[in-house]
Amino acid sequence: MDLTFQTACVLAFYGFLRCNEFTCRTVFDPDSNLCVSDINFVSECEVTVNLKATKTDIFRQGIIISLFKIEGVVCPYKLLSQLMSVRLNLNAKQNDSFFVEETGKPLSRNYFISKLKTILIALGYIVTRIIADILFDQVRPQVLVLKVFEDSMIQTLGRWKSDCFKRYDRTSKLDIKSALEKIK
Repeated sequence: MDLTFQTACVLAFYGFLRCNEFTCRTVFDPDSNLCVSDINFVSECEVTVNLKATKTDIFRQGIIISLFKIEGVVCPYKLLSQLMSVRLNLNAKQNDSFFVEETGKPLSRNYFISKLKTILIALGYIVTRIIADILFDQVRPQVLVLKVFEDSMIQTLGRWKSDCFKRYDRTSKLDIKSALEKIK
């Protein structure tokens, strides 16, 4: 998997980003799309991502997402740092797209979804229809619930104003069976 795609996936997951927050629909617009200048390393362990336009920011004031260096196989800070080095070595300007395709074009939503679908199929998943926003929005809350996060933390991280994230909770049949057996 290439560094750009891996970093985009990790940023989307850890930053609770929707696909349109790190890709562009058709034409790249530095006033609304993610630029090199929107990624800021504020310390040796924290990086901020400035989202200029999001679904939940109706007044377009912008939202800053903080990510941190973490232990483990996947670290958003390290990946963002590596990709930033690559982009700067390729002489990317501050208003250039942070994520670019192999051709050098800004990372488009269609390209990202197509590549994600290709990878999932190669891994053996049956993918008939995939929308990246829904994939990440459904997986994150489930992972956090399994790790026993409070609803308020899930809501804050995902920038959900309502409790709509709960609709993604997929209670297993085994858990339902176990709960019903306790009713006896």
